[in-house]
Amino acid sequence: MELGVKPSIKKGLIDPMELELCGDGSSIVSGARKQGKYICNCLKENNIRKCDCPREYKDPDADFGYDHYRDEYYYGDTMDQKGRY
Repeated sequence: MELGVKPSIKKGLIDPMELELCGDGSSIVSGARKQGKYICNCLKENNIRKCDCPREYKDPDADFGYDHYRDEYYYGDTMDQKGRY
């Protein structure tokens, strides 16, 4: 969606009024960390490993799920509601 459809709409290659999208619920494994990334200096400066400082989440919508086709758990997204323009 982000890499193909939206840029094509912006360039006028796809008419969004004539576009229909659907998703099949496929699982997409995320490379993000569920804990987020520390954006503070607590570990470096004070040697504190567990702090309550804000974190950066690369994929805030990611969640744990189970892929029945592959018979495995994953952390990521599904292609059901996310593909809407």
